[in-house]
Amino acid sequence: MSEIHEGGCLCGAVRYRITGQPVAAYVCHCNYCQKSSGTAFQMPVFFKHRQVEFSGEAMQTFDYLSPTHGRTITTQFCGRCGTRVGSRITRAPGIQVISAGSFDVRDEFAVTCHLFTETKVPWVRLPAETPCYEKHFITEEGEKVEPVSV
Repeated sequence: MSEIHEGGCLCGAVRYRITGQPVAAYVCHCNYCQKSSGTAFQMPVFFKHRQVEFSGEAMQTFDYLSPTHGRTITTQFCGRCGTRVGSRITRAPGIQVISAGSFDVRDEFAVTCHLFTETKVPWVRLPAETPCYEKHFITEEGEKVEPVSV
């Protein structure tokens, strides 16, 4: 796997360059990810802020305050074409999330786990070899959760 990862939005106005490997790459089936992406799930790839360098046009942002846990998710997107390039979440300070579909090479990152499978759409089949969690793998109180069987 390369140590340099590049990508950007659909129209090319926003670009990024990342050095190093991700902290994690999840597939998230939560209601927020479904609604905000307009599809069945999202695949956020997590990097430390210092690994990511943006260029081109400044991104637009949208802050969503979750009624479930009271924390903010800031979506970062291209103001021209609307592509969601990344996000920041208050639960993970120091982390820059990049949307997996925005990478120039989209098959470099292995899925670490599937989250919020209790709200996945019925036609999505979960792989038996990847850990799956009904909600998150960490509770609101910070306790680790065991994966569920699929």
